Amino acid sequence: MRVLVTTAPNHGHLYPMVPLLWSLRNAGHEVLIAAGGPFRAVAASSGLSAASVGDGPGLGEITRVDAAASTQQAGVDALAQHVVDFYVPTSERHTPGVVALAERWRPDLVITSEWEYAGPIAAARLGIPTVVHGWGLATPGGIDAPAARALEPLHQSWGLPDGVPGPIMEIDICPPGLQKRDYERPIRHFGWAPYHGTGIVPDWLLAEPKRPRVCVTLGNVPIKGDHGSVLASVIEGLRGLDLEIVVAAGARLEAQDLPGDVRLVRDVPLNWVLPHCELVVHHGGAGSVLASLAHGIPALVVPLMCVQYQQADRVAEVGAGISLHSEQLTAQSVAQAAAALRKEERFHTAVTGLRRQMLLAPSTDQTVRFIEDAVATDRSVLAGVAR
Repeated sequence: MRVLVTTAPNHGHLYPMVPLLWSLRNAGHEVLIAAGGPFRAVAASSGLSAASVGDGPGLGEITRVDAAASTQQAGVDALAQHVVDFYVPTSERHTPGVVALAERWRPDLVITSEWEYAGPIAAARLGIPTVVHGWGLATPGGIDAPAARALEPLHQSWGLPDGVPGPIMEIDICPPGLQKRDYERPIRHFGWAPYHGTGIVPDWLLAEPKRPRVCVTLGNVPIKGDHGSVLASVIEGLRGLDLEIVVAAGARLEAQDLPGDVRLVRDVPLNWVLPHCELVVHHGGAGSVLASLAHGIPALVVPLMCVQYQQADRVAEVGAGISLHSEQLTAQSVAQAAAALRKEERFHTAVTGLRRQMLLAPSTDQTVRFIEDAVATDRSVLAGVAR
């Protein structure tokens, strides 16, 4: 089976899919990632093959003038506007290349990340099924209608006045005890496996620390206008707690002028930073949420953009951590939250329960078999039916 993979140019959208894509390839299927602009290199660095769908700019460069404001508001309306401002234009830019690639390569299946809309258009034109791969906590169903309205001109321009068919399956990698949905789709729950990119692991990360270690990570996407001050407040709050502070940062993130007792690692996959940590402070990205749970670590979550607010508040709601929005974030509030997370057993109990759900979930190899069966069923149902 040939599998074409489409994703928005965002690490947090691609990375959760990579372990499943490895399993598909290892099962004998051909896997090809469609990627545009500089994100091609990110896709190819996963160890999978990537094909170009254009040399357009990255995600953060194709927004409307007012788009930045919506990314830093917590409500569902702001999140929907963010999808319309960022992800719909990205899909518009990539659709010609994705369709052309699909018509040349003739895949049997398209696997796409949430908020990526070019892949389903290519699948509809070829009459093949799609599978949507979630990245963690489900995004609110209130996003669907605004996105559908924004996509109408794109669908019309590609001869799809009624839109695209729904996916034959949506893959959910979030543990059931954390997941929260306000809509119904054909969902399959499977396990999460770590992939946070590749990098060189320093020797000291592999050894037991001399003091309790805390990891601070704010993801791969710079927070517009506020990254440095957030990092400074977090570090100031942690420094009085007798902890070894490790800041894990991507190459594009600011982390200058750190105190001398704070250790900085760049481009080291998060799953190599967390094993000896007893606390993690992160931004609420799905990869960080699931990684901290998989390692059994309570989290202080400091959301500042996009879907991070919903994910942070859900972590707090189920007792696996504490959420501090930007208006609550001070050095004092960080210190108080970190102390509570270390001392209060209820956080460890909640995290342990969610970790157990993750360990018991079906593997990526089992997911492959479900996908194979679903594609075979779709073919048999549609046999002889013109699309």
